[in-house]
Amino acid sequence: MYFKWATRPSSVVREPPIAFYLTRMGLRRFLSIPIDKEKSDYYLDQESYHQALKKIMKEIILDPLENIKQYGYYSTILIEKAKTVYEHLNDKPNVLWKLYDNYIQFMTEFSLYMIGTFSIEELLIPSLEKKFPKEITIIYSPGKLFEYQTMRRALFEKPIAQVQKEYGWMNLYNYCEEDYPITYFEDIRKTITPRQVKEMIAAVEKNEHDFKEFLAGIKNKKTKTDCILVHEYSFIKTDRVDSWKKSMQYIREFFRNVANKSGFSIQEVTHFTHEELKEALLNGRFPAKEEIKLRTEKKCIIEIIDTTVRIITNPKEIQKIKESVKESGLNVQELKGKTACKGLARGRVSVITDKTELHKMKKGNILVAIWTIPDYFPAMQNAAGIITEEGGMTSHAAVISRELHKPCLLNVKNATQLLKDGDFVEVDAEKGIVRKIKESGIRKIMR
Repeated sequence: MYFKWATRPSSVVREPPIAFYLTRMGLRRFLSIPIDKEKSDYYLDQESYHQALKKIMKEIILDPLENIKQYGYYSTILIEKAKTVYEHLNDKPNVLWKLYDNYIQFMTEFSLYMIGTFSIEELLIPSLEKKFPKEITIIYSPGKLFEYQTMRRALFEKPIAQVQKEYGWMNLYNYCEEDYPITYFEDIRKTITPRQVKEMIAAVEKNEHDFKEFLAGIKNKKTKTDCILVHEYSFIKTDRVDSWKKSMQYIREFFRNVANKSGFSIQEVTHFTHEELKEALLNGRFPAKEEIKLRTEKKCIIEIIDTTVRIITNPKEIQKIKESVKESGLNVQELKGKTACKGLARGRVSVITDKTELHKMKKGNILVAIWTIPDYFPAMQNAAGIITEEGGMTSHAAVISRELHKPCLLNVKNATQLLKDGDFVEVDAEKGIVRKIKESGIRKIMR
């Protein structure tokens, strides 16, 4: 049995390091199935995935405090290895390839933190929720500023051009994407005030103060360590992606370098396999244009078993795989999810499946998304309630919904398919339920 694990921007070079780590930990099969020209749904063998999470959890708890401490080292080295590739773009091909290969290998090791957050959410947070139902929010509220938050602070401390230079990488979710332009930061600057930034910083500082005060009252050593793990991973959950994105800005130039020598676009080069990249760089041999076109146009499925990447382009095999993972039961009036922030909201739905659709979000609407990322913050501010298909209690949607005091439900299966723009819904984040209702049922919820 397979389950939809995540939906992300995708390319042939992007998925393998994380998938290799998962298969090393016991995952039997990883599938990347395109849903449009940019994104793919990731499907995993369900039973072996949960066994892999247990194995990863055992690795984390061997020395949990050291695991937390090592995160800073791993994230720093990942970025440094990527920067080294960039600094040697003009070196001999064999030198450049070795540096790039080292980066990819280390990205697989860094995946301990990419996947470890899921182990924490599935295997540790539920037990703490039972032990500390009233204090659990204190435990999984981060006590450090995310990069998006430091960027917002920087907008009042530095010239906009400097902020763009330091934070333009935030737009990268795939290796071929470009940095945010200066206009992006100018627009954000217009929507926030120094007071809001101060309140944001104060809220994070309060999170950390409240957590330390709570922790001081925990006597059991294991319980205390579990709480620290969850609290620290609430920050790592977002920061690990930021570290990856920082590395992408350097590796992007490696792909641009190959593209300039090959006649392929940078986007097409990100659809080369690892072996094809090696052949292109070292021997000047490139894959067939027709094959790369199929991948770029997402007329393929990526299958990863062990360390073998197979690109499936046969239409009959593609259809067979899609049928095998097809989900049923998509015509229901009531959906269930996990509460990230309690409350009740009613409103008209705005479905946002990509940051290019953020203009659809109107004040007082219910934001329905696959997941949320920092770009969604203005939309989340305007939302009466928030619904996501993905995410745990330390996800971006969970953290920001609590910061904004917006009713929020996570893991609402197939929400972006079942709910349409203009539907009227009630988000009952007390009971964990989303209901379709008639327009006459809409009324303002006074908070």
